[in-house]
Order: sequence, then structure tokens, then C-alpha cells
Amino acid sequence: AESGSEHPLALAIQNECKQHFNIDRMGQCAEFKATWGYGLSATVTGIDCLVPQSDPIRCYKVLIGNREWMVRNNLPVVNEIDRAMSTHERDGHTAVLIAIDG
Repeated sequence: AESGSEHPLALAIQNECKQHFNIDRMGQCAEFKATWGYGLSATVTGIDCLVPQSDPIRCYKVLIGNREWMVRNNLPVVNEIDRAMSTHERDGHTAVLIAIDG
């Protein structure tokens, strides 16, 4: 989903995923929409390289962004996740949330 973004965090997320999964290519991104200051939405297909049992033509709806982005998309952030994010943020890290198919 981050392949359509020019945000510096997008590149970091892409690089981390490639390293974590030990792959050079990722799935295909479509319907990419970024909302500055909040996050992005996109549909992703072809992730059989990441999830071997996945259907290569299945389309996943992906949201990546901050707390407000999730709330705006009707995905409440539970207290446990909010606390974990706050801990990382107090340490100077940027925390993002990822939702797949809600």
C-alpha cells in the first residue's frame, strides 16, 4: 500500500517489509489515496509473495495512518493500542496503525 506514497515513512515501511519478508517485490497497489496529516487508503493484490496461502487475485482494503485516520474510517483505537503507541511516541518514535479489511 505504501508504494504509492512519497512520504518518508512510506519508504522506511517498504524497506522494513522487504527486509523482514526477505523479498524484492511486493504486491500491487491500486486506488491509492493519501490524506495529508492522517494516512492513506489503497487496495492491494498479489501478496502471495508475503502470504503463501493467499489467493493472488484477492483484493485487500488497506488503511495506514494515525489514530484519527482510523477513527475517521470507523475503526476505533482501543486503549491498549493507544497506550502502546503513546509509549513509542514518548520515546521519539513515529507510530502508525495498519488495518487490513477493517
